[in-house]
Amino acid sequence: MQIRSIQGQLILLVGASFLIMAGAMVGVTTYLLKGVRSEATSVIDRSQSQSYGKDLDGIIAELARAKEGVDRTLREAGTNGTEGAEAWRRDAQSQVVEELRRRCYSSSNVSIYPIIVATNGLVVMHPGRRAGERLDDEALEQALLGVGNAEVNVIYQEVPLWIRVGRYAPWGWVVGFVVPQEVKGAPARSIEETIATFNRCQLLTIALMGA
Repeated sequence: MQIRSIQGQLILLVGASFLIMAGAMVGVTTYLLKGVRSEATSVIDRSQSQSYGKDLDGIIAELARAKEGVDRTLREAGTNGTEGAEAWRRDAQSQVVEELRRRCYSSSNVSIYPIIVATNGLVVMHPGRRAGERLDDEALEQALLGVGNAEVNVIYQEVPLWIRVGRYAPWGWVVGFVVPQEVKGAPARSIEETIATFNRCQLLTIALMGA
């Protein structure tokens, strides 16, 4: 009887030790993975901000090239400041916007796209609105016109959006590079799912070891 009692105590001791070690292992791993997840999410956010920022800068640079081109043409023709000069500028604006529309809205399923509005709130370029119309959402209009060069979050047509906003002052235009939060957050969610899978595998391994 005494031997059985000792054996029982040993089994309990081993079991308790195993549970303590397993709990400590899970705790340490969870803590470390939390730090990895936070750092990875931060890195992804910075990378996306830089990437979409470059796309926005590229559009603004294209507008600047169009302006420089028409200004140079007007200077060479000696027509700068005349009545016809404004028509030349409008034509240059129309051409660069049409090229941007063709390139950026060519897909039938546009989820990431640029929009351009004038500082008076009228649409210059938008996948769902005609030029000269007002934006159909007050929150979106305020998000674009109420900041300078910034990143904003807004809900548009019930879809949460992240927008990188820039301005092209010579033409009085505001350019926004629109990314749905669902798309922007996909890499971070992938990391979350990987961590969750790792945790499930760890718990399963511990359970099998204790079986």
